[in-house]
Amino acid sequence: MGDGQCSINVPFQEAFERPGGVVSGQVGAARKEGFCCTAKILKIGRRLIYGTVECVDSGGRLLTYSTVTYIRAEK
Repeated sequence: MGDGQCSINVPFQEAFERPGGVVSGQVGAARKEGFCCTAKILKIGRRLIYGTVECVDSGGRLLTYSTVTYIRAEK
């Protein structure tokens, strides 16, 4: 974890597999291997928070890349 970002290493689990041996859609082409996902905040505005998330396999090959937008709850 760091300022505005965090990473999580996810070991392979058979429970993640879908038909065809590919893990669930959020992590794309990982097959019977662990992966690492890193989320980064790009901008925190008054109402919206923008960020990116990428998942890579153990060799650093990009599996997925996503952009995210969250609405900040009013206090």
